[in-house]
Amino acid sequence: MENFRTETLVTNVFYSVGVGTDQTLINDIFDVKTSKVETQPISSGRDAKGFGEHAMYLLHNFDLWTTDFDTAYYGFFYTPPEFKRISFVDDTTNFFSDQRTHSWQNRRRRDHKDFGLSTYFQYNPYNNMQIVLGGESRFWRGNRISECWHLNFSDLVFDDRMASLTQGDPYARKLQNLYDYNTEVTNFSLFGRSSFQPIESITIQAGGQFNYSKMKVIENPIPFFDFGTMQYFEDVLLRSSADQVDSTGNLRFSEADYQRTYKYFTPWIGSNWNFTRNMNLFFNFATAQKEPTILSWYDFDKGPLFQQRDGKKLNHETAVSFEFGMGFRSHHLRTKANYYRTQYRDKIESVLEFNERINTINAGKALFQGIEFELESEIGRFDFSGSATLSKNRWQKMEVQQIFNANAKDVEGKVVPFLPERMFNASIGYRFTVHQDHHYRAGVDINYWDRYYGTYTNSYMKADGTVASAALPYFLDIGAHLSFTKSFSKCDLTFRLDANNILNRKDNFMRAQYTIDYGRTDEVNGKYHLYVLQAPLLNIFLTTEIALH
Repeated sequence: MENFRTETLVTNVFYSVGVGTDQTLINDIFDVKTSKVETQPISSGRDAKGFGEHAMYLLHNFDLWTTDFDTAYYGFFYTPPEFKRISFVDDTTNFFSDQRTHSWQNRRRRDHKDFGLSTYFQYNPYNNMQIVLGGESRFWRGNRISECWHLNFSDLVFDDRMASLTQGDPYARKLQNLYDYNTEVTNFSLFGRSSFQPIESITIQAGGQFNYSKMKVIENPIPFFDFGTMQYFEDVLLRSSADQVDSTGNLRFSEADYQRTYKYFTPWIGSNWNFTRNMNLFFNFATAQKEPTILSWYDFDKGPLFQQRDGKKLNHETAVSFEFGMGFRSHHLRTKANYYRTQYRDKIESVLEFNERINTINAGKALFQGIEFELESEIGRFDFSGSATLSKNRWQKMEVQQIFNANAKDVEGKVVPFLPERMFNASIGYRFTVHQDHHYRAGVDINYWDRYYGTYTNSYMKADGTVASAALPYFLDIGAHLSFTKSFSKCDLTFRLDANNILNRKDNFMRAQYTIDYGRTDEVNGKYHLYVLQAPLLNIFLTTEIALH
């Protein structure tokens, strides 16, 4: 082997700051006919029930007594008798997180700071060998705050006279925060990879990466609201879950409960054989792991242990993948076809629920396998590209008895939802002029997928009580594009005309969601249902881009 020694060291330092906020109306009512968004109706009976449940929540979780609240009748002393009822521990509910009896404005702030360092050292001891060693460290600190504003309520004594917290004393404009907490994430990784060519036509690569991730939640004290006086409790600042107590008066959670540490090593190996000038064979074997996010194991109201199953904390997900295939490359054409097989263990599955809640579990084992095709070509003024995937994604053995209210025995062997098993996309374009300063291009794009299921059992119950398949109709999007680019000495100017979803269908749905409808007030409230997102109608728009250089 000829000595061809070279060394390269590259180091990058990065720092980012993000500040974001939004406001929404919580528990609103949408009028389909008029498109108006309105608040929930209010009455002394509705208020007495909602405020009373929150008073019991404060008493049982924080040993905090609401002013003028009568626990014997589950209402306030000045509540009309017909609205009082006997209290039960099961009826304790946080007014600001889980009740849907009232509407208010929710203002959420999400800020973060992120900084870190990445570096790698590349060493070429010979002309047919390369070694790369490197690492990365990253520290993330975020702050999330959710505020409640503008609650409407009735006068509990005179039901026909309505009051509003948006008027009068300024303190009444704002109520209790849903949450105020910081998140800290420390990530550290070391990686290495090597490449070796025993002969000119064969390349062997191998490597691995060690990952360390530590997550921490720090709750900040917030003022608690007293519905008995419509003011904050005096000199009371509590953390939304870290200060909750059990029936013996002890804290429910320890400081260690608000931390998670994940460590794992992921090796990989692959090779490529150019058995002719234009054709090659390749294979890859790799492992990958993914840890749960903070919002997967922490809830601002229920605390850090709400996602435990049978006393076990969420584990990181593991995937073992193998693929092999063949490729062809010439001056005008590049194609590739390969088979892949990925075995998942402790597969992480999540659904979005009410008030930013994410319900996450380690569902079990699943096997993904399929065939992929890719093609790219450019002949004269024409350019082509396309890809197709035929896959089979199935659950094997579940590690839970239920997965989001579905029995595990009804899920094993079924298609893993939210991932189409048939996918195809293609693009064809034509350049009217080929010039260094300007060019016109017209193109057509096609995007298609099918065998997309929206529930874990692959079925759902219709309004008439019958059971139907939860497979969405095939999705098809055809678009046409026309662009003109003009190059100047200091910039490029591009005009682009796009027409999307030209052949829109009434049953053209982009994706499905399996979640709880928090706006329901009937018997299906709190239950999981299938929802779909309609694909956009035909739309045409003009875009202008200026690229400076």
